[in-house]
Amino acid sequence: MRPSHSIFLAISILLFGTSCNSQTTVNKIRQPSLLPAAVEVATENHLSAKPWTQELCDTIVQQFLDELDEDRLHLTRVSINEWQALQELLFRDMAQGESLLVEAAHKEINAAGLARAAFYKQLLPKHLDLDSSARFESNPERRDRPKDGRKRTKEWKRHFHWKLLEQLTKEVLIAPEKELQILKKRAFTKVQQRLIERAEVKANMDLLECAEALTNAYLQVQDYQSYYMSPQSKSDWQAEYTRQFVGIGARLEIENDYPKITELLVGSPAWKQGQLKEGDIILTISDGSGEMKDVGGLAMNEIVALLKGPEGSSVQLLVAGTANTSRQIKVPRGQVELETASSFMLSDSLAEQPIGYLRLPRFYMGDEGSAWHVLQELEALNELEAQALILDLRFNRGGSAREAAQIIGFFLEDAVAMQSRYKEGDVSQITDDDGKVVFDGELLIMVNGRSSSASELTSGTLQDYKRALIVGSPQTFGKGSIQQFFDLEVEDSLQAQPGQVKLTVGNFFTASGRSPQYNGIAADIVLPDGFGYIRSGERTGPFALPPVSLDSLINPIQNVNLVEGLDSLRIKSETRVASSDHFNLAVKRAERLAEQEKATMITLNYKKFLDSKKNDYLLDQQLEEIEAPIEGFHAELVIPENRGEREMLKLRRQRLVEQIQSDPYIQECLFILNDML
Repeated sequence: MRPSHSIFLAISILLFGTSCNSQTTVNKIRQPSLLPAAVEVATENHLSAKPWTQELCDTIVQQFLDELDEDRLHLTRVSINEWQALQELLFRDMAQGESLLVEAAHKEINAAGLARAAFYKQLLPKHLDLDSSARFESNPERRDRPKDGRKRTKEWKRHFHWKLLEQLTKEVLIAPEKELQILKKRAFTKVQQRLIERAEVKANMDLLECAEALTNAYLQVQDYQSYYMSPQSKSDWQAEYTRQFVGIGARLEIENDYPKITELLVGSPAWKQGQLKEGDIILTISDGSGEMKDVGGLAMNEIVALLKGPEGSSVQLLVAGTANTSRQIKVPRGQVELETASSFMLSDSLAEQPIGYLRLPRFYMGDEGSAWHVLQELEALNELEAQALILDLRFNRGGSAREAAQIIGFFLEDAVAMQSRYKEGDVSQITDDDGKVVFDGELLIMVNGRSSSASELTSGTLQDYKRALIVGSPQTFGKGSIQQFFDLEVEDSLQAQPGQVKLTVGNFFTASGRSPQYNGIAADIVLPDGFGYIRSGERTGPFALPPVSLDSLINPIQNVNLVEGLDSLRIKSETRVASSDHFNLAVKRAERLAEQEKATMITLNYKKFLDSKKNDYLLDQQLEEIEAPIEGFHAELVIPENRGEREMLKLRRQRLVEQIQSDPYIQECLFILNDML
């Protein structure tokens, strides 16, 4: 489990399954023994492993509690205080301390889950007063753990009350003509079933899960990017890294506690079948035994787990359409070909020059990796005589640094593309020394607060050489570290594969010796978006590594265009943005997100809660205008002849045209480049 962080807009995830159907088996180990193995590997290989002290043990235990009890409503302060001796034992005798601590936590979390499920089962609608004046802290990170069992029961009731109001207001907004008490009973039944199931998950948590949580807590305390991965989670990670998935092919976001279909990937099983529609709300998913499970309130990773399965199998869904009608459908699982680099030619009634646009979703590897695809796109844009290029790295979470270094070289002559430094202190470099520039026109790179890792290397190095103008959020994500996987060797484990640890082993740097670690890459021209109003990126985590740097090694003399007149470009952009209806809506949406991040103490009064939801609904309708097509702004798909793309991939790229023509950020970048030309 990773720490939770605020995100801009909604969480959007590609739902996928794997070709195997393995699940954690209960009590697969005689006694926990993962932690000593992880400590040994980390001490030897981590960039800056923390020394084993009592203070570190205390921090690990606190992180362990958050791993086990993410909503801070199961473990009480009284029970935690009873483990003080176990924390001291963990420091003196790691193996025995781990075993006893994990066993104690396992017993406590199981008992709390049973008690919470039993409490919800005996709760009745009349026990919850819709006129209540009470409030509830909705953000677990700001929530104090209950002092004892009595206080915990009160918090369980308030938590149920909050979830009831969430469900009830949804029912009321859908069917306002129905009697409130009828809707209350219906909402109560749904919430009760859902929360009982979630409590029973804790009641059935096995010993291995607790051992993994303690191991992960130790690794998370080392730094934000280090963590434990089970064999299954490593398989999922590898699938994304190589862009190969088995799944239904739908992107989701959570809306009012339920997953909403935001996009069906062209060519995916769900797209081919044609029964799922964008805008559908998934209400229930078959759990593998044939029973349908209500997914309201589940975390995205739990929803993904229900949708997993082998290629050729199917998953049953109950979905609600935009007309508030529900239907049950069976969706097949199959190979999903994910988005690759795509290019377009842009034009606007107010811009004088046609300009190229290249979207890169990730620095992926494979027989035809991201660098190969980008090269084909650039050559096609050259044939069309594009004088400038927008390289879109927004929401690009990185990937292969080698692929990034090759892409950097497409825009530079002989140059340092990347530097790295590991635990021993030696600095190595990846250079582009072919003396060849593939694209020599003006270059603008779009970034935001989710542009991470290899995308920060690319934008930072090209910014170092003054080769590219960086436009977007004030700062990128802030990941400048390098990770490597290590196998765990656990002697007393009955697991065939104890899993691996992903450890930070070094830092990478741009050509000038900057690392994006912690602070990210600063934009040359800032455009208003949600990342400028909320804290985001690696720097928000409690265990993020600090900023680092190297001595400058840059050679700024390049036979390419240099960005000039930045102040003038910035003033012109600010003037356009200030008068743009689209950007005014973007600012309003960002301000709303910032308010929601702060206003986490929720009223449990039904009328006040409903009024708040109605206001949110009206604002959502206004903000939908930001997605409307922009008059006079056009994008034309570029398909390189030597790509040999299948028809489905062409259709997917053609679909991106609509998204581009509704994106005010891309249009503003077009105007900035027009000013440069």
